Amino acid sequence: MNLKIGAADHLVSEALYLEDPDGNGIEIYVDRDPSTWQWTNGEVAMTTDPLNFNQLLSLTTNKPWAGLPADTVMGHIHLQVANLAESKKFYVDGLGFKVVSYYGNHALFISDAGYHHHIALNTWAGEGIPVGGKDEVGITSYAIYYPTEEMREKAVERLLDLQFWVGEENGEVITYDPSNIQLHLTIATV
Repeated sequence: MNLKIGAADHLVSEALYLEDPDGNGIEIYVDRDPSTWQWTNGEVAMTTDPLNFNQLLSLTTNKPWAGLPADTVMGHIHLQVANLAESKKFYVDGLGFKVVSYYGNHALFISDAGYHHHIALNTWAGEGIPVGGKDEVGITSYAIYYPTEEMREKAVERLLDLQFWVGEENGEVITYDPSNIQLHLTIATV
């Protein structure tokens, strides 16, 4: 097997990067303690520095791999988008996320509740790239969990006010971001 692995220290986390068989990027990371994150004017300091592999390897337990722990949480996703300004309008003005960091004028990191980022939006594949079709690899849908029905209703109202489509399918509230990725707007049950 020829497995390529990338790595980075992002100040807020330490990350390893690999690809699934379809070429979708996967980031496996561990957050640093949030008390160590540096915030300035509402933006969190993040970078892409070399990862200290010796320090990381010193933390191993030499236990055999038994799969992901049951309490593993998907912390964030990175989306390639066609237009950063339109995506910001959808995710920030519509869904209610907060901007926590800009990476030049080609990437935007957004979150909720003071996290370093739940969603990263970028145009690294090119500004104005065509929307992928159903037969192409990539993400087709994901869910955003709102803590209350009222918070979801406010997000839906904002999206509609901004002229984004919102509908219901099989009892679920759905919408599409400007790059045609389907989102399920769901109420958290935990």
